Amino acid sequence: MRRSVTTMNAPPENTNAASREALARLVDGNQRFATRARRVVERADLDAMFASNGAGQEPWAAVLTCADSRLAPELIFDTLLGEIFSVREAGNTAAAKMTLGSLEFASAMLHVPLLLVLGHRSCGAVAAALEGSTAPGHIAILMEAITPGIAGMTDLDAAIEANVRASLATIRKESDALHSAEAAGKLIILGAIYDPATGEVAFLPS
Repeated sequence: MRRSVTTMNAPPENTNAASREALARLVDGNQRFATRARRVVERADLDAMFASNGAGQEPWAAVLTCADSRLAPELIFDTLLGEIFSVREAGNTAAAKMTLGSLEFASAMLHVPLLLVLGHRSCGAVAAALEGSTAPGHIAILMEAITPGIAGMTDLDAAIEANVRASLATIRKESDALHSAEAAGKLIILGAIYDPATGEVAFLPS
C-alpha cells in the first residue's frame, strides 16, 4: 500500500488544545483516505451517528471548499456526517457575505476550533479565471472574485494556491468575528490543497 504524503506544519503556538486536536484528526483522516485504509464503519457507528445528529450538531471543524464534484470533505478526511461543517462554493472563495456568515455561524454558534480553506488541483474555476475566459450569467461573478488573487500568474498550480491564500486573507479582513477568534487562540484558520488524483491533502504553511 502506498504512503500518503499529507503534510502539516506545526500549528501556531497560541492555539488551544481543541484546535490542535481537530487539526490532528483532519491529518489522520486524510492519511487513512489517501492510503485506501478508511476506517470500518459498523451498523452501530451509523446508529450512533443518526442518534447524535437527530439531537443536534457538534462539528469539530469547518471546511470551505470548492463545489467540484470530486471533493467531499467528509470523505477526504474520513469522517461521518455531523463531524465537519462544510461550506462549498465554486473556486472556494470567501467573497460572498453568505459564505462568511456561514463560517461565522460555525465559529460563533457551533464553536468549531478549526477553519480550513481547501482548494484543489485541476480547479476549473481558477483555470477559467487564469485564462481570462468570458463566462455567461452569474458565472462571471465567480471569475471576478478569483481574478484579483491570481493577477499576473501563468501557472495553474501556483494560481490555485494563491487563490486559497486570497480566500484566507479575505476571511481575516472581512470577518472581525473570525479574525478575533483566531487572534485569541480559539480558532485555527488554515489553507490546504487537495489532489483529486491521489486523495492527498497538502496543508499550506501558516
